[in-house]
Amino acid sequence: MKHRYLTFYLVITAFFGSVGQGLALPACSETKPELWHFCIGTVVDNGDKFYGTFINNKKNGLGEYTWKNGDTFAGIYKNDKKNGAGKYSYANGETFEGNFWNGVAHGEGVYTYLDGSKFLGKYQEGKRSGSGKMIFADGAFFEGYYLNGARTGFGLARFSNGDKYSGHWSDNKRVGQGIYTWENGDIYAGYWEEGKKSGHGNFSYINGSYFFGNFENGLANGWGFSVTKDNYVTLCEYAFGDTKQCTNPETGEEFSVLENRFEAHSEIDRKNIQEKLTDIGFYQEDIDGLWGRDSFAAILKYASLEFESIALHEPLFANQILSSLLGLNLRNKN
Repeated sequence: MKHRYLTFYLVITAFFGSVGQGLALPACSETKPELWHFCIGTVVDNGDKFYGTFINNKKNGLGEYTWKNGDTFAGIYKNDKKNGAGKYSYANGETFEGNFWNGVAHGEGVYTYLDGSKFLGKYQEGKRSGSGKMIFADGAFFEGYYLNGARTGFGLARFSNGDKYSGHWSDNKRVGQGIYTWENGDIYAGYWEEGKKSGHGNFSYINGSYFFGNFENGLANGWGFSVTKDNYVTLCEYAFGDTKQCTNPETGEEFSVLENRFEAHSEIDRKNIQEKLTDIGFYQEDIDGLWGRDSFAAILKYASLEFESIALHEPLFANQILSSLLGLNLRNKN
């Protein structure tokens, strides 16, 4: 893109320079403006000024327009409208350099802000639409898709504080699935709505702990469970961020169904389940085929991530999870 615009400005410079030397098209008639055809002329109207090429009494070809407010445009015209490569310079110092169609930005372009921030990407009928990259002066950036001037579709953002977000957007807000990574290494992976955590999601903390639950309006709402780095599990019910009740499921009957289904498998199958959980990073203990806190926590994590559910007290779902683990083909047995 840069080479194209460099070529464009060399042409502009050569064009206006040659006019001054009398080597280009003839000057348009000052007495017969209705006959301005294949000539170079100047028009002043209510404080605005245009200097450039006319064909059939209309601005066609290279030209420069200066508005009374201080804005300028240098580029290509067709039938009195900006059409083709050009540069629009605002009186406040900001610029747009790129392609125009029917008078507005259309195609690839670069918008430069006064503070040095830049947008590089595609425009459609005057608005950012398609792939683009916004680079902020403070080091933040966004790279992804736009629609009608707003971030819409998949995109990656890095914020000035070092946080990152990778996922879907709509009208400049995080929506659908996305992963937010804090500068300290904590991670939230889950669903968003109107820029806030909403729906199922999980937190993986840098200290090794883990949380899975349901969110609404950015707050935990409904049932969720947390796992410490030592694989101690706590199951809690939340009401918009407030904890209503908690239990240690290992001391109750909530997940006895899962334990029974696990132990009903052969020793070989139980070890295979632990191997698969080890391969995906959820189990770090000995492959012994025995039920315990570590196996329980690992299966909970797997169920929450792969199936977005922890309904392991239900026999059918418990069987589905264990069968899914046995069906995984992760290890190289060579």
